[in-house]
Amino acid sequence: MTFPRLTLKAKLALCGGLAILVCMALLTGLLLRAMENDVRRSVALAHTALVDARANDLDERLHDVRNAVVQNALVLSGATQLPSLERLTEIFYAKPVLRGMFDSLFVIDATGRVVYDHPRLPGRIGLNVADRDYFRDMLRTGQAVVSSPVRSKASGDPVIVITAPIRSAEGRIIGALTGSINLMGKNFLGELRTQKIGEGGYFAIAAKGQKPVVVVHPRAERMLSPVSPRSANPTMWKALEGFEGTVEGPNSAGLASIFSYKSLQSVPWVLVAVYPAAEAYASLERTEQEMKLLAAALTLVGVAVFFGVTGRLLQPLTALRRGMERNASQPEEMAPVAVRGSPEIASVMQAYNAFLAMRDEYQQALRQSEERTRAILTHAPDAFISIDPSGHVVEWNRQAELTFGWSRAEALGQSVASLIIPPTHRAAHEAGLQVFRGSGEGSVINQRIEVPALCRDGRIIPVEMSIASVATEQGWAANAFLHDISARRRAQEQLQASEQRLRLIADNLPVLVSYIDHEHRFQFANETFREWVGVDPKAIIGKHAVEAIGGRLYEERRPYYEQALRGERVEFETSRETRERIWHLRSIYIPDVLPDGRVAGFYGLSVDVSGSKEIEQHLRHLARFDTLTGLPNRRYLEEKLEESMARARRLRAPMALLFLDVDHFKQINDRLGHAVGDDVLKQFGARLKTCVRETDTVARLAGDEFVIVLENLRKTAEAELVAEKVANAMQVPIDAGDGELVVSTSIGIALYQGETMTSSALLAKADAALYEVKRAGRAHYGLAKDV
Repeated sequence: MTFPRLTLKAKLALCGGLAILVCMALLTGLLLRAMENDVRRSVALAHTALVDARANDLDERLHDVRNAVVQNALVLSGATQLPSLERLTEIFYAKPVLRGMFDSLFVIDATGRVVYDHPRLPGRIGLNVADRDYFRDMLRTGQAVVSSPVRSKASGDPVIVITAPIRSAEGRIIGALTGSINLMGKNFLGELRTQKIGEGGYFAIAAKGQKPVVVVHPRAERMLSPVSPRSANPTMWKALEGFEGTVEGPNSAGLASIFSYKSLQSVPWVLVAVYPAAEAYASLERTEQEMKLLAAALTLVGVAVFFGVTGRLLQPLTALRRGMERNASQPEEMAPVAVRGSPEIASVMQAYNAFLAMRDEYQQALRQSEERTRAILTHAPDAFISIDPSGHVVEWNRQAELTFGWSRAEALGQSVASLIIPPTHRAAHEAGLQVFRGSGEGSVINQRIEVPALCRDGRIIPVEMSIASVATEQGWAANAFLHDISARRRAQEQLQASEQRLRLIADNLPVLVSYIDHEHRFQFANETFREWVGVDPKAIIGKHAVEAIGGRLYEERRPYYEQALRGERVEFETSRETRERIWHLRSIYIPDVLPDGRVAGFYGLSVDVSGSKEIEQHLRHLARFDTLTGLPNRRYLEEKLEESMARARRLRAPMALLFLDVDHFKQINDRLGHAVGDDVLKQFGARLKTCVRETDTVARLAGDEFVIVLENLRKTAEAELVAEKVANAMQVPIDAGDGELVVSTSIGIALYQGETMTSSALLAKADAALYEVKRAGRAHYGLAKDV
């Protein structure tokens, strides 16, 4: 079924009607949105005010009942023990107001046993509540306690209990006065369950804590049950954590509702007011429907008025259309139309008449343009070939003659496939041409691609080709520009070969070679990165350095990166430890400065200098440590002794220097040989190290002379204790050649307590003390005498 095309008048009327409809819809929507926001804000404020007032009322009532219990507990206080049951009955009989505040009153002794109850229920006297949290909290704090909701032991109903201590004259707790309020009873909390908000709203109370529970709820089975999980009721949990205010959301049945939350001040409870949203916004929905009907009526009136006005204004255009249809049917006798109507329509008619006058001029200009285009194509630097929908050549310029060897006369009318398509590609060409002929589309259309092309002499050359489709009456034709890129391809191959040679050289150098751009991204990395750093050099190209080599190495080198990117040549050394070895690298960063002065990046060269570092460290060790015993030598000792004496002066902590040698060592060398003597010195030094702390220093000066530096002594006698320990350690025989040998040592001790003295003087002082010990018979120790 076909529909007649709409007239301009109908289209304008339709567009005007749609515009009126859209404007009315937007205006109505904005008004409704503003009204809805006002109503929702008013409802939220009213709901918040309601829950605030109800919460204040509950706080006042809870405060009153708590004060009533506290005051009456004070009345019962002051005696050495609780009054008798008869006396308690008399006392509370005279307090009808107090009895009216609570569903039950109890007096409990210090052990938790109920000694009085009102009203009197069988079995309640003697009931023990010592296990109840409210009783234990009262005993622990000595203050009045409002309990969490509990289930009564006597009735089984949910209740809250208010307990206050009863004290003796000495202040000792001898019991408690307790009042309970039945949450199901006719009291201010029980009545809250039945109080409605509107038709379907209600109040509820939840108790805070690690396991929140429902205190008051219209549905009795919900009372004392856990609060719904956080996933089911997130706003309730926010209120339990301190949130106060009004929000909208679904209730447990999935109905949209308004929730208001208010924390009570007197107890850790949250008062909740729930009001169905449908009931709250019922009047708003009725008003919205009325406004929508009014907007629809106004829209219909506006469309009718607009349609009538449009028909009146378009009469001159109708005359213009008829004149144009006449000229189209008789192109040889075109005549101008009569100009009339509004200034705008008259201008259109005048423009049409001017168009008719210029038509011949344009046709002449078109013929001249075609001639210029042919001249441009003839002298274009690229070969230009145009084919018809059947694939035959209809245009072939001068550059096409030079590139492929066929003259224009020879090429026109020939199949383009037979002229320039290599035989191996002709099947694919014919398949693509079949698709192109019907749709004007193909994988090569509007693309710049490189393809092989056939020359008249049989050569295959690479060309860069771009093809554009042209619609004709016979189907889709194609225009193609082709450029011989043989010279460029040879240059690319030479460049690629050069790059491969450079890559081969760089990959086989025992040096880390890289290029990092101004964004700290790797643009080149040689194969040595795989062996030294453990990363694939191809995988890190284009990656930021922090991702390529890791955050720790990047942060270590980032200051050098930034220095190189400022245009400075950078040289530095770094060390890093792997499971196999410690690497020492000397790195050089050379900035890549562009002609305009900007730094595009930098070249990085890193050489492994671990071998020379190891030799340097070994030589440093040989210079400071004794090769026979492995102990520090005289040079190390002189440095250490200066530091220790400075530390002793700064910390005011005594220190000592022990000067030792092996008794009769010359005889051991002469009698048993130097090999045994060396063995004795090694074992002697090893035993000295076992006699001191790790913070102390043992050194060999020369021959059989050894020194011990003791720091941070609590008392000077500790030095003698160490000397005694050393002497005892030497009593154990030493393995000497094929047997054992017992050696002894003489020790001179010099104390230092911060006085002005050089390290050489302190060493000489200890040496003098050693000399005195040797004069006295050896195998002992002695303190240096102050001069």
